[in-house]
Amino acid sequence: MGIAALQIAKEAGAIVIGTSSSDERLETLRQYGLDHGINYKTQDIAERCLELTGGRGVDVALDLAGGKGKDLLVKALRPHGRYGAVGASTGEVPSFSFFELIGEMLNVYGVSLGQEMHTDRVRALIDMIMAKLLDGTYRMPIDRVFALRDAVEAHRHVAEGHPFGRVLMVA
Repeated sequence: MGIAALQIAKEAGAIVIGTSSSDERLETLRQYGLDHGINYKTQDIAERCLELTGGRGVDVALDLAGGKGKDLLVKALRPHGRYGAVGASTGEVPSFSFFELIGEMLNVYGVSLGQEMHTDRVRALIDMIMAKLLDGTYRMPIDRVFALRDAVEAHRHVAEGHPFGRVLMVA
């Protein structure tokens, strides 16, 4: 999701600030449009976002991981900023207090295309994204390809290997 969101945001004209677990991954993300990278293991996300925006804060924060990172993303947002809950890969689901929402005037929304897959709007969005993948506007790296018979190993690689990009299984 992160690599796709990065490219969509960049195409829309955003200055893209992204996070990753290593400087090497951040450098690789630059070829997909990343403007500013934050290594969340060595840098404070909120502090760095505020530095990069001259203290203003970011307009939108997409949370792909959930959990403890939520508080840092909220601190990184500008007043009336938008927090998009996309996933909870940490296994922890973030929650918001009344005072966080009111005090920071946050707009919080969830993203789940799966629930709307049957709608014309989402089908058109998927068609547009697929067309841009096919014409090379968007790119998705393939981390590794597994034979279908090695599905257990493929799932283990996704769960434990921290792949960069997609992991495919082929018959």
